[in-house]
Amino acid sequence: MIFMAAGVAFAVILIFSFDIIKIDWPSFMEIQPSYRPMENPLPPPERSIPIEGPIAIPGMGAPENPTTADEASLARGQEFFVINCRMCHGQTGEGTGPIAPFLANKPANLTSPVVQSKSDGSMFLTITNGITGKMPPLNENLLVSERWDVVNYIRTLKASE
Repeated sequence: MIFMAAGVAFAVILIFSFDIIKIDWPSFMEIQPSYRPMENPLPPPERSIPIEGPIAIPGMGAPENPTTADEASLARGQEFFVINCRMCHGQTGEGTGPIAPFLANKPANLTSPVVQSKSDGSMFLTITNGITGKMPPLNENLLVSERWDVVNYIRTLKASE
């Protein structure tokens, strides 16, 4: 009886002192191997086509713009530009957005001849993949058709006099 009472008392002490002693039990999830989402992602299978279509295959060059620059495309492009690009590039696309002064690498002036002389496919790939250290990739924010609409809208931006 005495040993049983001593055993129960010892068990109660262990239970209440767990946070103080911190005994690592092998069944705890925190000490098991685990992976965070997108940690060491697997490469795409060979000869597979990404869900976005063949335009996302590396090394295929700049794709052709399949979207006609009509009023609907330009309106959608302007809307997506305001949501995703204006904070850095500014309303007129000259790189004077509200957060531009706080960035180490200043945003590009989208109205400049250098940018406007690029092909639609080159602009599309820049929007899709971003520029390391300067611009984030927008492939997760915008669908393929939405990115083409933004390209069409950027073509309408003119430098201010």
